[in-house]
Amino acid sequence: MQERRAGRLFPKLKETPTEYILNRILISESGCWEWQKSKTNGYGRLIRNNKSWPAHAYSYSNFIEPIPSKKQINHKCHNRGCVNPEHLYAGTQKENVRDMNEAGRRNQVRGSKDGNSKITEDIAKQIFSHDGIARIIANKFNISISLVYAIKKKKIWLHIHK
Repeated sequence: MQERRAGRLFPKLKETPTEYILNRILISESGCWEWQKSKTNGYGRLIRNNKSWPAHAYSYSNFIEPIPSKKQINHKCHNRGCVNPEHLYAGTQKENVRDMNEAGRRNQVRGSKDGNSKITEDIAKQIFSHDGIARIIANKFNISISLVYAIKKKKIWLHIHK
């Protein structure tokens, strides 16, 4: 049976989920199954049964088990494009961040290296140690009062205290 899409005839998809995945990967020397189709931020993307999926989550749910409630699919191999079920596990965001930190993969830009920063580390230290009124401090450094409070309450610029 064929269906019409955008004025052209296409055969109905008859691939099983396993065939669908295996027909769209290249296996690297590391054993990663590199997704060869659409990607967003390095993660494979696909649409099956009118649902958009991260490719690694689709692979996990078809080779291993349905994704457990309140879990996400993380990579043991730290390769976003990998869909090898042996390289995937169901875990939490907290576990994923811990894994990234342990592997040294977390690219965290802090302080004045952040392109949106309004101040330097030196100014942040001055603000933190200043005993004056927040409005006066904000005017002195040409920043918002809320930024002064956030620095003083150690909600931001935490690395200046180390």
